[in-house]
Amino acid sequence: MRRGEVVLVDFGHPAGHEAGFVRPALVLTGERFNRSGLFAAVPITRTRRGYPTHVEIESPLRQVSHVQCEHLRTISADRVIRSLGQAEPAVLARVEQIVSEFLEL
Repeated sequence: MRRGEVVLVDFGHPAGHEAGFVRPALVLTGERFNRSGLFAAVPITRTRRGYPTHVEIESPLRQVSHVQCEHLRTISADRVIRSLGQAEPAVLARVEQIVSEFLEL
C-alpha cells in the first residue's frame, strides 16, 4: 500500500459511532511504515453530513464520497480486500491538514 491510495477495507462491526463494515479508506502512512503490516487510514462514506472534518473525494471512486478525517484508525493489512486506486494530491493534502488540526499537532 502507498500513501494516498484508496483501499477497500473490512472494518468489521462498529461500536458506538465508529465507521464499520466494508468500505473504502484513504491510506495516510508511507510505505516504510506500511511494511510492518499495519497502516493508518481514514474511512470514506457516501453520506454527506457537512462536517468540517470531512473532505470530498470522487477519484478513484465512482461517485462523490467523503473522507471521514475524525475516524483515523490503525488497520491491519489483513483487513484490505483490494486497492481502488490513488486519491488526487489535493484531496490527500486537505485530509492531512484536517487530521493534523484534529490531533492538534
